[in-house]
Amino acid sequence: GLIERETNFRNIYGDGGKAYGYCQVWPYWWSETMQDIGASDLNIPKDNFRTACAAVRELTDRYGSLAGALTAYNQGSYNGTVTEYARSVMAKAKKWRALI
Repeated sequence: GLIERETNFRNIYGDGGKAYGYCQVWPYWWSETMQDIGASDLNIPKDNFRTACAAVRELTDRYGSLAGALTAYNQGSYNGTVTEYARSVMAKAKKWRALI
């Protein structure tokens, strides 16, 4: 759901070249996480996906919910208000889960 929402399954640069790959990971914010998981190149799909998953896990632990994590993933923080972005990612994920 996140990849569909972020880039519609394209490996691109976004946010003026600051966000990388399918999941639009910002190395500025997630370089330590990348080191922790052994990801070195966000242009490589495997490293991009693993970093985004680790980031969402960290944010879920911090904010206590997937909706909060996705809100923070998109806008940098979560103040208790779930965004349209988070609702959209979760709806897209539900759609994909129904196919398996």
